[in-house]
Amino acid sequence: MPRCGRMDLIESSEMLGRWRFVATVLPLSLRTKLMRTLQMALGDQVVVAPGMNANEIIVTSGESDWERPTHRLLNLLAQHVTIEDDTDASHALAVHTLFDSQVDDGNGVKSYIGEVVSDAKYSRDSWSEAHLAELMTEFVDSHPLFRRATHITCPPGSSGGNNTSGLAHRLVEHTNARLGLQFVTIQGMSRVPRKSKRHSNDCSDVNGTFQVSQRVEGATVLVLDDLYGHGCTVNEVARSLRAARVRQVLALSGSKDATGCEGLPPHQGNWHDWHPPNLDLPFQ
Repeated sequence: MPRCGRMDLIESSEMLGRWRFVATVLPLSLRTKLMRTLQMALGDQVVVAPGMNANEIIVTSGESDWERPTHRLLNLLAQHVTIEDDTDASHALAVHTLFDSQVDDGNGVKSYIGEVVSDAKYSRDSWSEAHLAELMTEFVDSHPLFRRATHITCPPGSSGGNNTSGLAHRLVEHTNARLGLQFVTIQGMSRVPRKSKRHSNDCSDVNGTFQVSQRVEGATVLVLDDLYGHGCTVNEVARSLRAARVRQVLALSGSKDATGCEGLPPHQGNWHDWHPPNLDLPFQ
């Protein structure tokens, strides 16, 4: 089961010509993953180091041109979900469902993004589908590491065959209209849909069932999916891409089922019910 979390409490300071950000990690077990993501995204222009406290990350540099991009990236990681899985970097726009920590009745309320994903996935609502793709595209444009992707792909569906149908592929089509990346075809075997196993982290039905159908040596591949559960399909995509000798695998999902996640419980207060700023919420 993957761990997931986010940044929190970003503080800034400046001394002797060097700027400095201190960010808190929730949960602290995700600190190494977030440090690695920051260093890959920002490169040698900044220094990423653990803070004095176990759940702190310090980012510092004397390069003034990198102060604003660093702050933007930290804020991005605070608003959205970071996931520790078999990819080089993995995020979701938001958790799918939020629960009241004071009421243990198992009934949650979908987040804004959870509603968008559900309408796109199960109601085939065209506005929700296009809106989700737009939000995912904006995330990629805002993340320095994800902007370096050269190729794009998605998991094959449970019916088997190539990954050229279903919501994930339609999100790729929408998103790639702006990104203009090369599509990577992946073949999959027929299997039971993962939604029937949403409470199980047994990935044996998916492991070893995907195969990349083209040459992609040295590529940085962006993997899009609509809903991230236990990471079985995303991790299998990563395995198949690495078998094809890609350079990096970056994953972005619409929403994350936080009940299938170690780290922060899926309770209100732990997660932002993130939605685009200045938008009237149609689901209230």
